[in-house]
Amino acid sequence: MKINKNFFLVLAILSATELVFNSIYDGASHRLFWMEANIWVYRLVKLVFVGLFFYGYLNARNKEKRIQQ
Repeated sequence: MKINKNFFLVLAILSATELVFNSIYDGASHRLFWMEANIWVYRLVKLVFVGLFFYGYLNARNKEKRIQQ
């Protein structure tokens, strides 16, 4: 199953937007999956997701460029 490279880019943008808006939130904890987590742990996990999605986008884009050449 091939996932469109733009799908990864959209996921990265949405996750980054949520991370930015979450920075405005003043709470000391946030729900992470099924448990309460420190807000900084939650933000770190979101940042990792943003990085993984953006890496997936760059990897798919580079693979597409190699095929075209």
